[in-house]
Amino acid sequence: MPQNRRSIFLSPHPDDAVLSCGGTIYQLARHGQRPIVMTIFGGDRPAGAPLSDFACGLHARWQLGEDAPAARRDEDRAALDRLGAYLIYLPFADAVYRVAAASRQPLYASEEAIFGEVQEGEIADRIAETLRARIKTIISGGSMARVFAPLTAGHHVDHQIVRAAAEKLNYELIYYEDYPYAEDAAQLAPVWGPDLWAAESIALSDEALRAKIAAFLEHRSQISTFYKDTAEVAQRLRSYAEQVGAGKPVERFWRKQS
Repeated sequence: MPQNRRSIFLSPHPDDAVLSCGGTIYQLARHGQRPIVMTIFGGDRPAGAPLSDFACGLHARWQLGEDAPAARRDEDRAALDRLGAYLIYLPFADAVYRVAAASRQPLYASEEAIFGEVQEGEIADRIAETLRARIKTIISGGSMARVFAPLTAGHHVDHQIVRAAAEKLNYELIYYEDYPYAEDAAQLAPVWGPDLWAAESIALSDEALRAKIAAFLEHRSQISTFYKDTAEVAQRLRSYAEQVGAGKPVERFWRKQS
């Protein structure tokens, strides 16, 4: 990759870029091409917004207390420090905290809702506008940008919004497989649409794979969401990387074909 090209990874939440692209991020950093991770939905809760029972249940499982967004940002910083990435936060709140403008009631108050349809009409436009300004600043020294965005395997509303916002930008766009949802091939099936796609894989050194695993383990609050313990984290991350790479660990990315 040319030295004047900045790799920018759009992470819907703290942990998404690490889980899906952590090995690639680590290798870019090791080669002196410090990547940038922009976490979109890591902002604080809207002031005065009520917490749904669903959000309260997540807080209890995460064991992060009332200021869960700040605690998750701390986990993200520790994880991305391990990988050597530069971290930027946008001020948008996670779906479980967002509320309807008129009623002030939670928009996504259940697991079914966060994996359902987006309930906010212009949110992708607002995020695209913010991204455009941030990226313009990043490349103001003459660099070019290539942007990594989620494919939306799993259909999480925040992943859908980030992909829609990325597709409004005029930058080279590379899509990553949303892990761990992508472990289930059926979760990838709905993401393609009518476009033609080409896959490309980035081989991971054992050092990079181990760094990715260690980085995710900094997201201590999120381990119980998908795994029974830290040993299963390492086993499944390695297994998926080797499955995609036909026996050799890789991370797989996709591009739309014109």
